[in-house]
Amino acid sequence: MKVKAFVQNNTIFVLLVLAFLASVAFVPHFRSSYNMKNFLLQSTDLLLIASGLTFIVLNGGIDFSVTSVLALGSVVGAYIMAISPLSTTPGIAIPVAVIAMISIGAAVGAINGVAVTILKIPSFIATLSTQLIFSGLAVLFTSIVASRTSIFGLPEAFFALGGDGKAFIVPILIALFFVAFAYWILEYTRFGRHILSVGTNPKASYISGVPVKKVIFTICLLSGLYAGI
Repeated sequence: MKVKAFVQNNTIFVLLVLAFLASVAFVPHFRSSYNMKNFLLQSTDLLLIASGLTFIVLNGGIDFSVTSVLALGSVVGAYIMAISPLSTTPGIAIPVAVIAMISIGAAVGAINGVAVTILKIPSFIATLSTQLIFSGLAVLFTSIVASRTSIFGLPEAFFALGGDGKAFIVPILIALFFVAFAYWILEYTRFGRHILSVGTNPKASYISGVPVKKVIFTICLLSGLYAGI
């Protein structure tokens, strides 16, 4: 009965494990160390984005703008590391670029939060609009500020984080940390209970004393931050 209950409550996880085991058993070279590295590295960005979106979905909303955070954050960060005057000193350029990319995520999340809570625009419309706006800004940035269609030549110290060296584990550990942090918020904090409450019934939550607007703004900010990270 315990196994049955676990399977019923974690169906997607069980199916994922079964699919992974079947691939290991029947797909040639799937379990090679090279493929496992690629598998883990390519999962980190989706894992982070999904964790941020979990806050939004549990609250009854949606966030389309995460793709624009990836686009704009990537080109701005790459510009700082590869083209800007700071590019000659990677020890300074890399931290500045990282802060800039995360800040862009936070800014887009904050704009979404203001649009939903103060302007009362449905999250579907608000985030779809910001997705289009900031994706367009990414294109404009590369063509006007960077004066090219693509930005390349990142410092080796930054590029190594996603390479085949020993540092490949760093982005995986970062992703796992923030996934665990999201789980802790939802499972063990009052804010996590507020997220579920507002997502279930915002009017009843407001009457019960839950700061509904603050909760919605914060989860929009978290979604943007996770995409920036």
